[in-house]
Formats: sequence, C-alpha cells, structure tokens
Amino acid sequence: MPSSGLLRAARRRLPAEVDVVELASGPWPARDPMRLPRVAGGLLAGTVALTGCGPSAAEVRADAADSKAQALKVSREVLGPLAADGRYPKPPRGEWSGCDDFGGKALYHVTARLDPVGDAGQPLVDAVRARLSAAGLTLRASGREDADVLTLNGTKDDVRVEVTGYTDYPVVLFDLSGPCLDVGDLDDELRGEPPELLDLG
Repeated sequence: MPSSGLLRAARRRLPAEVDVVELASGPWPARDPMRLPRVAGGLLAGTVALTGCGPSAAEVRADAADSKAQALKVSREVLGPLAADGRYPKPPRGEWSGCDDFGGKALYHVTARLDPVGDAGQPLVDAVRARLSAAGLTLRASGREDADVLTLNGTKDDVRVEVTGYTDYPVVLFDLSGPCLDVGDLDDELRGEPPELLDLG
C-alpha cells in the first residue's frame, strides 16, 4: 500500500486527538545530522498528540451543566421526602466549589439543614437514615470515631450523599455532591455562578 494509504488507514483507527505523521525519508546525508535515515518502504511514521485538542470550552460547560442537573435532581429526590421528619429552616442550597488544591477542577454540591419538629420520639438522624433506607439509599457510617458526631455516607446515581447527625444537637446536615470534573480554566467561571436555592415543593 502506498505510504499515503497507510497514513489514511492509521488515522482512521486513532482517536481524534492523535495524528500520524510521515517523516522525511531517503539517504542520510553524512554531514546533515538533522535529516532522518531511510527506512524500509521509505516510511517512518509516529503518533503525536495534537496540541489544543482537549475538550472545548463549550464541551466543558455542557458536561458541567449535566453534572449540576444530576446533582440537583438527586438532591430533590433525597431531601424532599425528609420534610415528613423535620423542616428545613432555609432552602437547600446548590453551588460549585473547587475540588483540587491546584485548581482546574470543580464539583457541584447541595447543602441543607434539617431541624426536628416537636418531639419525634427518636433522634432525627435515625429517622432520616430509616426513611432513606426504605427509599433504597443505604447509608453507612464513616470510619471516623467520634462519640458526638455520626457521619453517614452513601451514593445515589453517581451523587455522593453525606449525612451528619450530632449527639448534643438535634439537627441533621446534608452534603450531596457530584463528581469532581476537570474544567481547566473555567473553574473560576463555574464557582462564580450564583448559588441556587432548591424548591422541594
């Protein structure tokens, strides 16, 4: 197959961010070390990563919007039914935050606080755990040992759910977060979005 046909065939099999290049062929001039030697068939090829071929800004924004929408959806599904066990003194709040010390990564998370209503007869965190378990979300205690704080973790549709209850305070705190995304230079843009207050209906 001619070298141009080999290049076309190779390019069809490679991902879009990789290309095949044909290097110079022919006799090696004794006094020109910059020239490449002739190889069998006259073709010397290699793969090179094309510069600037990472996700575009539009693709990063689209992925971020999908991740945000998923985090909000799961948060409504998890937090909404818990209004039967307590009340939210403020609406749950969703926003972007950084998830890497060096920047370039961000995740969307929702925080909320549930307060008890009257005398529920059991700790609020136990009622929350039981209701979420009945809905198919199993929460497990974290490995941290603290007699005054109970931290529970679970995952629903790729969204991490963390529930924190206290011995001395009847409130329960929630942090629901989507995956940590590679967003490059758009991390400041995302973190600059105004927080969104969830309407749980």
